[in-house]
Amino acid sequence: MGDLSVLKSVAYLAAVWVVYRIGIALYNISPYHPLARFPGPKIAAASYLYEAYYDWWRVGRYGKVIARMHETYGTFGIDHFQQPRKIIAYPPLGVKNT
Repeated sequence: MGDLSVLKSVAYLAAVWVVYRIGIALYNISPYHPLARFPGPKIAAASYLYEAYYDWWRVGRYGKVIARMHETYGTFGIDHFQQPRKIIAYPPLGVKNT
């Protein structure tokens, strides 16, 4: 009888977790979310599964997807995504910079 109660507890916790994640996803796509005014795919706003798909399954393609979304929807004054980053090379520790 003890195994059944543990199984019920695990099932109950799993169900609560799923309901919680669905609630978070619904809030993320609702008009009450602070980022709701920015356009884009609602599936990407709902959870991190969209990003995880492109990073893990499509092996790091999310950066290209973000660039394509910026072309489609605009950057809204955030142009630093399209500018190359400045690379700063520091000498290794213990080596004098001459």
